Amino acid sequence: MTLLGYVVDLLEDELKEDTFMTDEMQLPLPRETILYLKDLIQVSSKEFQCENINGMSPSMVDVLRKCLELFKILVACEHGFRYSMATELLSIGFIRLCLELLKDLIQNAIKKHGEVEWTTRSGRLNLSTSNNPYKGYRKDIVAILANVSYKNRVVQDEIRSLGGLPLILQQCVVDEENPFLREWGFWAVRNLLDDNLENVKEISEMQLKGLVTPVELEQRGYEVEMDQVI
Repeated sequence: MTLLGYVVDLLEDELKEDTFMTDEMQLPLPRETILYLKDLIQVSSKEFQCENINGMSPSMVDVLRKCLELFKILVACEHGFRYSMATELLSIGFIRLCLELLKDLIQNAIKKHGEVEWTTRSGRLNLSTSNNPYKGYRKDIVAILANVSYKNRVVQDEIRSLGGLPLILQQCVVDEENPFLREWGFWAVRNLLDDNLENVKEISEMQLKGLVTPVELEQRGYEVEMDQVI
């Protein structure tokens, strides 16, 4: 087991047992460590998405997976520091990075395979390849964005300002290489719309313009309405 994997497992255990001692003004990890992990994700993700994916070492894939898992845990816990952690991730550009990584996935797929086919009927947008060494990569990024948006207006607004709402809607689909991606996509949409009229309005305007949104959103009760007189 790698040292990073050990830290992830230890942190999970402490959070489950409610023994992790810190308050809402503190960070669960030193800021320098958070910045280092963010840089690791940025570098390894770029290598993961490039043409030389088969040349990526198993250890680098494991580092990328564990880093994403760590952030997913830290922004999902119920401890007071969750808000300060979200604020820190915003300040270092980590939310922007996650959105950029999702954009890169789509753009790289279009370059390699032509226009990505995605319809509300099939509800599919499979961007993975058969030689994918990290199954669940896309889902883990969406999970971080979903968790960090929970009851956090600042993050909700930031994702909207970065043009992330259409991108999140595109994750409410089935991807065989990313189990539960659709469920995480629905959770992200729910958290982004929660008590945020600006986000509701933007998604409503997308619908009025005829932009594609997954039909499953309506089936699961994520219906957004806007008075067309406004």
